[in-house]
Amino acid sequence: MSEWKVLTRGGDGARISRCPGGLIHLDYGNVTLRFTEKNFRAFATMVGRAVANLDAARVPKGLATLSAGKDTIVFSRN
Repeated sequence: MSEWKVLTRGGDGARISRCPGGLIHLDYGNVTLRFTEKNFRAFATMVGRAVANLDAARVPKGLATLSAGKDTIVFSRN
């Protein structure tokens, strides 16, 4: 493998690509996660399951929730 291959792009600079060394790089803002192909496939499966369960997952009142801004993550109570 001799060059980077972009697998997909998202908004605001989000991108998933494969480097010449074979690792999968998930870039999201100023965060980069690096995976082997096997671990990336497991991660993608886990994310797919989470998406499927979003409607069923409700946060009980009083627990902390996340609000993501452009450069920060803010914790608040609901």
